[in-house]
Amino acid sequence: MKKVVVLLSTYNGGTYLAEQLESLAAQRNVDVEIIVRDDGSTDETMNILNEWQSKGALKWYSGENMGSAGSFMDLLYNSPDADYYAFCDQDDVWFPDKLQRAVRMLKENGDGNVPALYFSAQTLVDSNKNVIGHYIPKRLFTFGESLLRNPAAGCTMVFSRDFRNLIVREKPDYVHMHDMWLYMVCLAVGGVPLFDPTPSMLYRQHSKNVVGCNQSFSQRMLRRFRMFLDGKDSIRMKTCEQLLKCYSKDMPERHVDILNSIMVYRFSLKNKLKLLRFKEIRTTYSFARLFFCITVFANRY
Repeated sequence: MKKVVVLLSTYNGGTYLAEQLESLAAQRNVDVEIIVRDDGSTDETMNILNEWQSKGALKWYSGENMGSAGSFMDLLYNSPDADYYAFCDQDDVWFPDKLQRAVRMLKENGDGNVPALYFSAQTLVDSNKNVIGHYIPKRLFTFGESLLRNPAAGCTMVFSRDFRNLIVREKPDYVHMHDMWLYMVCLAVGGVPLFDPTPSMLYRQHSKNVVGCNQSFSQRMLRRFRMFLDGKDSIRMKTCEQLLKCYSKDMPERHVDILNSIMVYRFSLKNKLKLLRFKEIRTTYSFARLFFCITVFANRY
């Protein structure tokens, strides 16, 4: 069986953690090793982790509070050797075939010859696991689209040793979210996004979620517009800067050209127009392209 290291970051997750760990232990036809980093919990989380570690079911360590992105990246940099790796949130429930399906799709698509990143749809549930919907992104899954939005949830991501090694080879100065970073790196270097439209897990939506999926398109656009007004909508430009710094030698020339254009678009109207001529910077929503144009002219990308 293939070995999969599950990387789980916890922070005051005692309410749902044991149920999630049970679902990890129930994964079929893969050899699972669970590595946990606690990000400074003050509830019963550490007692639960100690109990599971005493049974030999996981290994865990703690560190200063770094936030979700920092904690997951620390886990990845300190992860042991394995065939595959998977990110895991503390409050969901995985279906028993989640990792098995992911490994099969990765093996069918080169299994390391080309960077590939598996991610899936999710069944959305409330705090009591009542189904409230499904998150099945209707996206293009292209590099140009990744410059506008990330359709891949980190809690569904599975990837090979080779892709893990590509990520840990570099230490970017800025990572807004770990899943956004991995998704953009994969597509930037010409990798393959492997989207599984069959839900692989129950994605719990509650007040403590770092990021939720139960927002409508209009709600997401309103959130982006508020960020725009607050002057905080430069997350992707910062990420693009890190992509160039870390992986420009691994990218197709076209992707380097796009990123270089993003780096200088604020300097002149000519540069703005050049950036907007890259038609691949688009999504399935025409409004998103319009919003991109607005942010470029307002120097807020």
